[in-house]
Amino acid sequence: SSEQVNSQQLNSEAIKACRAAVNTTNQLRNDIAAKGADAAFDFQKTIEPVYRNFVDLLLKTDQTDDAYQANLREARQVLESLQTAELDNFFREACLEVQSFAIDDIVDEKTAVIYPIILENRLEIILSLADKITHYSVAVSQSELDTTINTWASAARIPVGRGRLTNFNSRDTRADFDVEFIGPDTSETLRAASQQLYQWLIVPIESDLTQANIDTLVFVPDGNLRNISMSALYDGQQYLIEKYAVALTPGLQLLDPKPITRQKLRAFLAGVSRQQEEFPEFQALEVVETELQTIRQIIDSDVFLNEAATTRALETKIATSSAPIVHIATHGQFGSNADETFIVAWKEKLTVNQLSELLKTSELSRDGELELLILSACETAEGDERAALGLAGVATRSGARSTLATLWEVNDASTAELMSEFYKNLAASELTKAKALQQAQLAILNNPDYNHPYFWSPFVLLGNWL
Repeated sequence: SSEQVNSQQLNSEAIKACRAAVNTTNQLRNDIAAKGADAAFDFQKTIEPVYRNFVDLLLKTDQTDDAYQANLREARQVLESLQTAELDNFFREACLEVQSFAIDDIVDEKTAVIYPIILENRLEIILSLADKITHYSVAVSQSELDTTINTWASAARIPVGRGRLTNFNSRDTRADFDVEFIGPDTSETLRAASQQLYQWLIVPIESDLTQANIDTLVFVPDGNLRNISMSALYDGQQYLIEKYAVALTPGLQLLDPKPITRQKLRAFLAGVSRQQEEFPEFQALEVVETELQTIRQIIDSDVFLNEAATTRALETKIATSSAPIVHIATHGQFGSNADETFIVAWKEKLTVNQLSELLKTSELSRDGELELLILSACETAEGDERAALGLAGVATRSGARSTLATLWEVNDASTAELMSEFYKNLAASELTKAKALQQAQLAILNNPDYNHPYFWSPFVLLGNWL
């Protein structure tokens, strides 16, 4: 009909206009990033809607099969541009250009890449498999999704002191713990939010995953979804990590995607276990020393602890080390801008920019590439919806192929156990890094003292999952 023709023409013109606006924004990204704090405040109101409006049009326009596939690929690319713009805005400068490889070029038949896209009135999920790309639309508003995410995040960040939590998977809700610990009501809140997120994010694509016999999921998380652990999504019987290895990537491009070389597996280990008077807000991490010494027994390592872990020592030793793994066990925080993202060295804070410069400088002198950066006691700033940008920023700017970090400050005893399992898996098998982390998380999940998601779910692998 003439109305359909007019509607298609209007959609076509709108897509052209949005495409031009996005292209212009991409060209001006350097100038936008350089504007400083005011631009940071304006980003969500002025820049982000340009990208999201374009994605909205691409994914709801009537189209033929060929046009459908083209629109899906263009929507993915727009999402990539948005994430790059967010990181430019985070650092107040254009991110360093590095040689990278498209995810599509390395995804094997056992891996699925999932792109959730948050729009005002719905959630779009683009699913990329080795042989096809498709998408699903979920009728949930951004406000409802954000509310559920925030509920999940609040319930997952549990203060843990001495003693033991009630078995999280048990139907027995007797309060056999101190008031400091999580109660059964909070457990139910977390479980309910996990199940709701599973319904929105996984159920629409579940039959595709099963049919393709997928064993690894790689998420390109959008917006507030960066602040949850995909591993802890719950179907009512199992967590996602019990079915799949899980990894994240800040975008569609990866640094030279190769598996870690097992024959040369060595690590540079640094940590701060004692509380420092310079940072009274950060408590002692009593098990850090045990964590590092345990790792040292598994693979060949150099260890720098407490007074030895100064900024100057880190700079010197990392620059001269040939170890493909840099593991730093200390307090740190990922915030919504670079100034609020740091790790705590001995008597000094090391900002994300200083850390990235340190690691980038080491590339010039080190014998071998940085395969894996591990930050085992950091956290995203609570209450900051964009705090996980700090984590993505570290992963993007470190120069490491992969980054393993935590979404919140974790229990140090369970972390030491998880890290021990991770290194054993990495050293003694041909498992990918994602599967080595999966097996380590399952070991903690199956320990009745640590089966609550608080203990095992905040560990996230970003970048290369191979």
